[in-house]
Amino acid sequence: MREYGMLINTSKCVFGADNVTFLGYNISAKGAKPLEQSGIHQNFPIPKTVKELRRFLGMINFYRRFIPDAARIQAPLNALLTDHKPLCHAFKTRKDKCSPRQYRHLDFISQFSTDIRHISGRDNVVADTLSRIEQLDNVVDFVKLANAQESDPELEQILKDGSALQLQKIHVPGTKTDLYCDFSTPAQRPFVPISLRRQIFNCLHSLSHPGSNATSKLVAERYVWPGIRKD
Repeated sequence: MREYGMLINTSKCVFGADNVTFLGYNISAKGAKPLEQSGIHQNFPIPKTVKELRRFLGMINFYRRFIPDAARIQAPLNALLTDHKPLCHAFKTRKDKCSPRQYRHLDFISQFSTDIRHISGRDNVVADTLSRIEQLDNVVDFVKLANAQESDPELEQILKDGSALQLQKIHVPGTKTDLYCDFSTPAQRPFVPISLRRQIFNCLHSLSHPGSNATSKLVAERYVWPGIRKD
């Protein structure tokens, strides 16, 4: 072991044993088998959401080689994780259930051939960005942004000393939140507190995975981030 640069902690080792317990398995000369307490999956609560079902299937997959015909047994559960059923139903629906306008449209487009190709988000930025726009709502919380602005030292200093920015506190429509935004450009841009800058940068970067300079430009167009090029 010394020859290959390997070190062991003797207090964590078992020598001369005919079987060992490791990662939920009992390993011996006969092979590996799950521990008896691994049967907890038999009493596992019935999943009620897609997230819970994924978690359950992930656990079962850990032991699937010990489950005879596991693929067939899990197939109905795996089917619940797809959205294929509505598509199959749509394809099987009789055409005479279409409205006259829909039928004329189908007749019109039938004269064209289709050529479906994948275009990476990097080469199709607008469509890729719009397809992911809901991610912004999940990441940028106006209440969280407003609270962070209240305790941001840089914003406090700018409001005290003044700058070229035209910062005003405005109400966010549809919420009970007020934010400091810059009015020096046609687009009203919220001021980004230091504590949320990395989060917002990563959010915009994940839309189409542009380079750091392109992401910085996206941020600057939408938010006030003093010294973003240096950060």
